[in-house]
Amino acid sequence: MSDGGGASAERVRSASDARDVDTVLAHQALRLHDAVASLPRARVRRRSRASGAIAFIERVGDASVEWAVFEMDARDTPGARGPRCLVFWREQCLRRVWEYPDDWRTLSDVELAALSMHR
Repeated sequence: MSDGGGASAERVRSASDARDVDTVLAHQALRLHDAVASLPRARVRRRSRASGAIAFIERVGDASVEWAVFEMDARDTPGARGPRCLVFWREQCLRRVWEYPDDWRTLSDVELAALSMHR
């Protein structure tokens, strides 16, 4: 029984949407890489004037993990849950947080690490 091409068209649209999302995410990842690369390398909390990114250290047991966080305009992001989001990035990991306090820049490293878990 034929579906009149509807299911096939939906699959094509979904594949196209997935490619669009991949393209947007790839561009955002490049912007994020540039933002993180602009941060000074000292192991203290730091802020990049150019990107607005903040680097912070998350303590995990005896280890420490370095993160960068910045606020991003998400209006052109497919699947966005709002007009802006916080992006938390470390090598091989990216987290988006859609609900966050206006004063997120003043949060401690511990508070930023906790906030990064709220998706």
